[in-house]
Amino acid sequence: MEFARSIEGIVLVDGVTLAGLMMDYEVGVSARRISVPAVDSDYFGE
Repeated sequence: MEFARSIEGIVLVDGVTLAGLMMDYEVGVSARRISVPAVDSDYFGE
């Protein structure tokens, strides 16, 4: 880490930050949509 601080333009990131950036920019990941059902209150006469 000390060496990285001495070099201009190097940014160190932890695993959580790296995973977030990968998802944000869709690098090395694949996206898919999922369906989450909800109870229809009109059907059951709330």
